[in-house]
Amino acid sequence: MAAPPNALYSAAQTRQLDHLAIGDYGIPGYELMCRAGHAAFDLIRLRWPAARNYVVFCGAGNNAGDGYVIARLLANVHLSVTVISMIRPEKLQGDAQTAYQAYEATGGPCLQADDCNWQQVIDQADVLIDALLGTGLSRPVDTNWASVIDSINQAGKAVLSVDIPSGLNADTGHKQDTAIVADATLTFIAHKKGLFTADGPDCCGALFLSRLGIPEAVYSALKPEARLASAYTFPKKLFNRVQASHKGSFGHILIAGGNIGMSGAANLAAEAALRSGAGLVSKLTRGSQSTTDFTRMLEIMSCTVDDLETNNPLMKKLTIIGLGPGLGRDAWAKRVFQTSTQSQKPLVLDADALNLLADAPFYYSNWILTPHPQEAARLLACSTQEVQRDRFAAARKIVQQYGGVCVLKGNGTLIQDTHQCYLVNAGNPGMATAGAGDVLTGIISSLWAQCQTAFTAAAYGAWLHARAGDLAAQSGQNGIVASDITDQLKILLP
Repeated sequence: MAAPPNALYSAAQTRQLDHLAIGDYGIPGYELMCRAGHAAFDLIRLRWPAARNYVVFCGAGNNAGDGYVIARLLANVHLSVTVISMIRPEKLQGDAQTAYQAYEATGGPCLQADDCNWQQVIDQADVLIDALLGTGLSRPVDTNWASVIDSINQAGKAVLSVDIPSGLNADTGHKQDTAIVADATLTFIAHKKGLFTADGPDCCGALFLSRLGIPEAVYSALKPEARLASAYTFPKKLFNRVQASHKGSFGHILIAGGNIGMSGAANLAAEAALRSGAGLVSKLTRGSQSTTDFTRMLEIMSCTVDDLETNNPLMKKLTIIGLGPGLGRDAWAKRVFQTSTQSQKPLVLDADALNLLADAPFYYSNWILTPHPQEAARLLACSTQEVQRDRFAAARKIVQQYGGVCVLKGNGTLIQDTHQCYLVNAGNPGMATAGAGDVLTGIISSLWAQCQTAFTAAAYGAWLHARAGDLAAQSGQNGIVASDITDQLKILLP
């Protein structure tokens, strides 16, 4: 079985893959370390061909060993290289000690961070190589190490991180007080899931993977903890349209929200649902306001209600309810929420629908919840910082407590159900704009009606939303508005 191209592993799983390669296939650990060093050397020369002066920062474990291999290879081609070690090299063990001795034999300098003016050494470098802390980090960075990390970040030099930016948690993507912000990161054996979410993408820079020639069969021993969503993840036949199709074949979506002064949110969601292929889209807004405010699409049907009983006939015709855009939290909003959640219809919850759920939690298996980190914190009765500290754990807890599928939005959006997790490695900061979440609600609601599978609709919808945002940002991220995302959907849909 080949290694899945979209597989994301934990740090512990990656170490297990390493051990399997050594134990079951007889590849010496030092051979793998040398392969890692060669891969890094090749990347360095490719990305910075004019560089002549290098500083390699080495820590205490195998990550340091990789650094010493890189330093040896640079020295062997007569480039200027200096190693700054955070520990006495004689304390290194195993393969890392062997790598140090091989570098020492080149005659290259190895300075102790405690005994040298490493700031002066940094100033003379073209490229800094971070081989300080590996994937095993699970606690805040010690003060001395943090000082070195901060100096590297402030130096204004090109930085390559080896395997993972030092200070970044490989499993969660949370940085421990401080972390290297690299121009590029070369990770080994497998992609670690923390590289793609929370602080991971900002710390990694351009991300590269070398599997170090590990046999493909090694990967069959472990199930990845998560997978990357991509255009190839989702079978296009789910959305194929036969010639005998009619508008009823592709679902009737109701967007329920649009309280006083917030009808634009409902309109954005409804427009996105229609652009994502829904056959029919209705929006329910509060009866005391105009139904045509900000509407761009005459194809959207409107229903204004103050007394929800008048809306019951419509409820019977619906396929999916997208609940929350512009909903508010007043008495009217609570009635809409109660009627919708008691309808036994499939639901996509966003915005104030999530806040109302947090006020009175209950479990329902047939919904998709789409919180941003602050809404997730309310659902879990914790802080936003706790959610961001381990986004994977937060998404799992939401599913455990509330059921259905969770789409935890943010840098590296996660899609989680009881069995699997996907991560969206797309999107950009320009999408941090009012109404972008409403567009996502409309997209997911529409796709669910078409493919009839909640997890697929959530994962594909989150990916489609992010990719549409990237297309909208091609002319610049600043100034993107939510409807720009909707306008790109037609290009991406099969």
